[in-house]
Amino acid sequence: MNILIVDDKDDARYLLTALLEGHGHRVTATENGEQALAAARRERPDLIISDILMPVMDGFRLCQEIRRDGALKDTRFVFYTATYTQEEDARFAAKIGADDFIQKPAEPDVFMARIEAAVDATAQGVDVRTPETDDEVEVLRLYSERLVAKLEKRSLDLQEELARRQKAEESLRRHAKRLEVLRSVDIAILEARSPTAIAEIALEAMESILMVERASVVSFDLAPGQGTVLAVRSAVPTTMVEGDTLPITTFGDLGGLEQGHVQRVDDLSTQGELAAEDRQLLEAGIRSIAVVPLRARGELIGCLNLGFASPNEMTDEAIQAAAELANQVAIGMRQAELRQEVERHAEALESNVHQLSRALSQTVHALAAAAEVRDPYTAGHQRRVTELAVAIASTLGLSPHRIEGLRVAGLMHDIGKLAVPSELLSKPTRLTDVEYRLIRSHPETACDILGTVDFPWPIPEIVIQHHERLDGSGYPNGLRGDEILLEARILAVSDVVEAMASHRPYRPARGIDEAIAEIRDGAGTRYDETVVDACVDLLESGRFAFTESG
Repeated sequence: MNILIVDDKDDARYLLTALLEGHGHRVTATENGEQALAAARRERPDLIISDILMPVMDGFRLCQEIRRDGALKDTRFVFYTATYTQEEDARFAAKIGADDFIQKPAEPDVFMARIEAAVDATAQGVDVRTPETDDEVEVLRLYSERLVAKLEKRSLDLQEELARRQKAEESLRRHAKRLEVLRSVDIAILEARSPTAIAEIALEAMESILMVERASVVSFDLAPGQGTVLAVRSAVPTTMVEGDTLPITTFGDLGGLEQGHVQRVDDLSTQGELAAEDRQLLEAGIRSIAVVPLRARGELIGCLNLGFASPNEMTDEAIQAAAELANQVAIGMRQAELRQEVERHAEALESNVHQLSRALSQTVHALAAAAEVRDPYTAGHQRRVTELAVAIASTLGLSPHRIEGLRVAGLMHDIGKLAVPSELLSKPTRLTDVEYRLIRSHPETACDILGTVDFPWPIPEIVIQHHERLDGSGYPNGLRGDEILLEARILAVSDVVEAMASHRPYRPARGIDEAIAEIRDGAGTRYDETVVDACVDLLESGRFAFTESG
């Protein structure tokens, strides 16, 4: 059977043509009613399948013209549309002589059943539907009603879409602001010297992210079950001050906090019997509260407490923002403790050269561990990169002094990731441009951190250059050739090989063979050819193999 398709969408014409030809029909496809009318007068189709909303001549007008044409008036006519989908549309289509009215999208078997029914009706000589009225004024009135209704619906749809987009844009702005705040908090935390200083930074950040009337940070000592208030910010009267020691049960269920669950009360005024602390909050004008656990490596070390003047303020978005900040605070507090411990070691060993060297080593490992605590998926990465880099340097004949400097740089080459929000480091999906730029800033952040230490080697320079490439395609400064230190070129090759050989949250391990193929492909362009040759020789000869992460 000869079928004429009328649709202004290329993909719709393609799909219908393929479907109908697959069922043995001959198909002609046109883009609008004017083309279809000319084709129909030329080829006399058995069946016309038409969309409605099209340029030049729409489907309703085409149906009228077909029914008015003496030679074509007995051609069976079916509408197939996604725009005119109300019952009134189907009734109007019937009034002007359409034989069937099918809504898009229809399942292929359902669509073909309707079409085959039309084909069978034609084969059996069943008359086509005749228009119910010849009054042009009446037809125009009905057509105008359908068009106005459609425009009104389209207007409402556009308004809803605009509101949705505005809401999405506002959410994106809030997310971007939160990322900006969290990044600034990370940098500030790196400079903080104590858990109390970190708590103050956290509360200042929380005021800029959420409209809180009262917030506090408490550290926990689980053995005696006591919590110590590190910092308090409050726009309402409060009896809690820094240094107060309270039972942990004051802040919520210990089991829930240990499991990482945020505990909240959406409206204190609707609760039954309240604890003394909660009564004081309600009397001070606090209606809703939340307790966000501070956990580092699965260990509960404290909580972030929030109070709001209105009920139901702790939305899912607010919980996410508070949880992100709490994660940073917990890591920062643990890092501050590590820093203080390292500093105590350094002070105690200051008078002895051997002990100073040992303190430096402890500092390096503590900072390396602090970076890896942010990203459990790459735990051991810095150590493994360092092992390979030292092996390459030894093969190339570098002096023991330069090799030691390379070892220190390798152990800390990703320390800058402390300034990257931890959820980005373990994100299993594609990063946005903003998120990718944040991660790419880690070499500069590492350089800033390490630049404050008087190393006997160019550690900051090595670390900031470890993502540079010989052809200038690297970052952050696009250095070329000999502008890149040899140690940084060694570290770059080691970093690529270890990263490809290891699992990441966004992909499985690719293996040593693919890693070797990558550095061989880039030898002399992206990577130093001498370094690549030494690395490949070590791996293929079996003289070097990565140890397990730990």
